[in-house]
Amino acid sequence: MDFKLLAILLIVGVVGVINAGYPYPPKHRYGYWSSWSRWSRCNVPCGGGTQSRARHCLFDRPGHPGGYGCTAQQSPQSQRRACNTHCCPVNGNWSGWSTWSYVHGSQQYKYYLQERTRTCTNPPPSCGGRPCYGDSRQTRKIFGRY
Repeated sequence: MDFKLLAILLIVGVVGVINAGYPYPPKHRYGYWSSWSRWSRCNVPCGGGTQSRARHCLFDRPGHPGGYGCTAQQSPQSQRRACNTHCCPVNGNWSGWSTWSYVHGSQQYKYYLQERTRTCTNPPPSCGGRPCYGDSRQTRKIFGRY
């Protein structure tokens, strides 16, 4: 028999004996990371939240002969990122009415006018929120002594 052929058969036999005692192909002696999962839903609809995703160590065999696991130093197991960072809409709301104030009167018809106001500042509308609805000013006519 040729010496080269004998050497090849001997090497193949030794490799076969080594692999026979290990249940996985040699490439799986080392743990490796799975693909990333999909990003989770954002935890808030606006104003800045977080999303996360994860992956897992596959064929993690650090307790078996020749096996090595995945480590966080190699790459993280989970990731987080900011989401929905746009501001939240705030609808406007009226402040309270001011006190009634004198506007003007008519001595001939014996009445005077009073007025009161309010502002859309409690809170003011922002980030696409609805404005206040209704009047910002009221007027009334008071009859009697001028």
